[in-house]
Amino acid sequence: MKLLHGARGCYGQIFIKPCRTKVVKVFFNRESEGKLRSDIEIVFNSEVAAYNIASNERELISYIPRFYGSVDVSDELNDTSIYYTDLAYEIDYIDGQFSPINGAMIDYDSTENVMNKFEAFGIDATDAAVTSANYKIIKVVDFKISEKRYK
Repeated sequence: MKLLHGARGCYGQIFIKPCRTKVVKVFFNRESEGKLRSDIEIVFNSEVAAYNIASNERELISYIPRFYGSVDVSDELNDTSIYYTDLAYEIDYIDGQFSPINGAMIDYDSTENVMNKFEAFGIDATDAAVTSANYKIIKVVDFKISEKRYK
């Protein structure tokens, strides 16, 4: 696997698979920053649960890349001290430029519509990244279970 340029977030890094049709999000080991593994597991589990829900909802499935589930990439990454190689999941590679869902180049109504659709199924997309065309959202990544779901 190779690093995907510019595809790094607070909790994980995106790697492109050799087939170039799939990517893997691998979560960082941030213990040196004072973050416990259990804190990172909560985020990982929330994202995986959200992908599982979205993958099974007709209203959401067209907005997300195909989700292949959790994977262990310990055999594929050289520096395992930086990553929790067992906290990773695989999705289809989406070609395009990603921007924040609340980005300036996306129509407000499109943003609100998509965020409301996700929220209706208990998914928080407020910090998601999206691809867009003609100011409309095409694909959404980097979402999680809504905290409201548990209240």
